[in-house]
Amino acid sequence: FKETLDLWTKDYDFGRVVGWLEVLERLDPRSNFAVGMADGYFGQTQDLQNVEPIVHFMMRDVAIDPPQKWKWLYGAIYLARHRLHDDKLGLEAARQLASYDFDGIDPWASMTPAFILEDAGDYRGAMDVVRETVRRFDGRLNHDDTLWTASYLDFLAKVDAGLVPPRRRKWD
Repeated sequence: FKETLDLWTKDYDFGRVVGWLEVLERLDPRSNFAVGMADGYFGQTQDLQNVEPIVHFMMRDVAIDPPQKWKWLYGAIYLARHRLHDDKLGLEAARQLASYDFDGIDPWASMTPAFILEDAGDYRGAMDVVRETVRRFDGRLNHDDTLWTASYLDFLAKVDAGLVPPRRRKWD
């Protein structure tokens, strides 16, 4: 499949691709079609220089209707971190995701920046994100999530103090 995808996308002008996606977005701002194509098709191009504009498009598209589209930011984070190895862009998308708070959003979405910060060695920053999630979603976290966040905060504090080793990225 990758070879076929390369043949189809290798000659695309991604400036025009993003323009086309934006036209689709304007035609129906609530539709998931354009952001889905960005994530599942154009974001998979083997020419990595074309992935960043796709991630930015996805972030803009989600911002138009966050309650309908917030889950697409997971795809943008994946593309940024695992395709581009750009944790700064991944963190930007994760912070956008974490900024949302409305009925139906998963509290875990607001903790996404913590995992990126942990990978970067910013354990205190990660702890701040988790604490803010607990504060914001107090009463909406189920029992298991409450236990897990407490355990994760304890782990981060121990890593920050040098008492336990950090986890290591598996994709490097």
